[in-house]
Amino acid sequence: NNLATKQSKHYTHDPDDPNSLSTNICQFIYEGSNRRMYMVTTNGLSIYDPQKDHFDHYTTKNGLLHDHVHTIVEDAEGNPWMGSAIGLQKLDLKTGEFSSYSVYDGLPNEFIHGGKSFRDSAGYLYFISMNEAFRFHPDSLPVRSYSAPVY
Repeated sequence: NNLATKQSKHYTHDPDDPNSLSTNICQFIYEGSNRRMYMVTTNGLSIYDPQKDHFDHYTTKNGLLHDHVHTIVEDAEGNPWMGSAIGLQKLDLKTGEFSSYSVYDGLPNEFIHGGKSFRDSAGYLYFISMNEAFRFHPDSLPVRSYSAPVY
């Protein structure tokens, strides 16, 4: 919505347009860098690219750990880190590859609570798990990649 021009644009799901919002039920929105919008829906994650004016969609069918994302925060490189009921995941926006992390990588618990993530000025990411808060620097974790087809 542009208050100066009093113009607005509405985004809805169009079954005939694969670049539209994946569903009309949006659970929360996170504004990232470069005006990128992350829309967590009941059908996974839709990422709005304002330069292309379309959405890319990610679900368990193309690499997302869980179709219900609880929280999102971007790292200093502009890549989203998503917490869900079954772990933490990074999406490299340049390559389309996911990296997934669990208790085997040092997470205190795989259940990541919603809406409680943050990046500080030094680049550390903060999340809340089932029993505690934790922080890490993205460069400290091993790279675990999976190339996800985007549809």
